[in-house]
Amino acid sequence: MELLGKAKEIAGPIVQRIWNFEERRQTLKRKLQELESIEADINYELKIEESLTGKKRKKEVENWLGNVGRIKNEVESIVQAVEESRWNGLLGENVEKMTKEVIELIDKGRFQGGVAFDVHETGEYVLLTTKLVGRAFQINKNNIWECLMKDQILIFGIYGMGGVGKTTLVKHVHNQLLRGQNKFHHVYWITVSRDFSIYKLQHLIAKAIYLDLSDEDDEKKRAAKLSKASILKQNFVLVLDDLWNHFPLEKVGIPIGKSGSRLILTSRS
Repeated sequence: MELLGKAKEIAGPIVQRIWNFEERRQTLKRKLQELESIEADINYELKIEESLTGKKRKKEVENWLGNVGRIKNEVESIVQAVEESRWNGLLGENVEKMTKEVIELIDKGRFQGGVAFDVHETGEYVLLTTKLVGRAFQINKNNIWECLMKDQILIFGIYGMGGVGKTTLVKHVHNQLLRGQNKFHHVYWITVSRDFSIYKLQHLIAKAIYLDLSDEDDEKKRAAKLSKASILKQNFVLVLDDLWNHFPLEKVGIPIGKSGSRLILTSRS
């Protein structure tokens, strides 16, 4: 009887841990099924938005889908390990960790603002332009592109008399950024023109990034709102075309240099 009692004392905690492990494994399985259902709904919504309305999927949605794919592969590896070796303490920790990540992805997968955006509303759309003619144009375009992909230069100034092709050149760079795979999340084009003012430029940038500044008239507060906009904390390229005046970036609220972003200016002087 004494030996039986000791056996129960030893086996009891082990049985309890195995029971807890199996319970956690079933929880992970249920949560993963919930995540996969959300993933299927989002993929279906994206298919409709992109094919029928011409909208573009949001970067946060693209990143979320990538994380879902990664976590599914990791869970599959854990399930396979469980089947091969039954239970051990390390697997129990991994199951718990995976469950937390799956729950976090479920929470992040509820995109209240939608999964796609109209490219025309955010200023990110391919611009109509003429074909680049001449070897010099192509060389200049390639030089700008190479510099954009490096981190040494943050602000690019392209200047010359009217009609020499500054805007056409930069349009081609802009369109290439939108069409290709590169490190920038967003590309914005703003035509400034001669009737420049800090207030107007702030308005144009805010409109491009879909930020409402209508309730704020103070230029300093508008600049603060622009610089803190979440979309401008990601890597972006901002093109200010046909600029006629000098101005301090911080006065407008353009956060160049803080997020690995770039500013391209075209001017006649």
